[in-house]
Amino acid sequence: MSLITEQLTPLDCDILCLQEVYGSDDSTPSTFERISASTGLQGFHSPARFKHRQGRWSSSGLSVLSRWPIQAAVPIALPSDPLDGERIAQRVDIATPRGPLRIINLHLTHLAGPEAARLRQAQLEEIHHQALILWTGPIVFAGDFNASPGERALEVLLGRPDYQSSADRLSDTSTLMEGTAKVIDLIVLRGIGHWDLTAAETVLAAYDRDGVYPSDHKGVMATIASR
Repeated sequence: MSLITEQLTPLDCDILCLQEVYGSDDSTPSTFERISASTGLQGFHSPARFKHRQGRWSSSGLSVLSRWPIQAAVPIALPSDPLDGERIAQRVDIATPRGPLRIINLHLTHLAGPEAARLRQAQLEEIHHQALILWTGPIVFAGDFNASPGERALEVLLGRPDYQSSADRLSDTSTLMEGTAKVIDLIVLRGIGHWDLTAAETVLAAYDRDGVYPSDHKGVMATIASR
């Protein structure tokens, strides 16, 4: 946590989308609370995936933090597999200085194989359906897709010519700190002709002197500009 806040604070991000946000049933501050306190950003947290971890009941949920006012926020229940457990997304509407922006924060199934790919597609179809409800403005989809852009399941978003992806702006070959190089953490913009995803880079990837790094995933930071 100290490395996350140390490397996150100077980035001065306007909006943060967090996945696997830890919270426990004791008095330990949650990941959401600690990052909110260190950045000064306020937000919406959705606990999920409750289980017994390291001797205590805890959750691994999703959070969106924003510099600007949040107008509405709801969790989205997703199709899930018993082998994987509960999966949710978040729909958060933010009043930015350049107009309203809808944020969809997500974490798709990590299971492997053809059935898992079909489950990811079903999850994204539900997410996309929920994202468009009563909304005609720009939308940002962000999170851990647990699949590379080439997977057919991701065509729900990436197959649309009017949607822009961080993967097309990213020079890094992986969003993972270890293992096989692959880009599975994405930011996707539905700009509707008014907003552009102009740049993307990986962040939160520096080791400390003991070889410890902030997370097993790098962060992905995108610059989004209005026309």
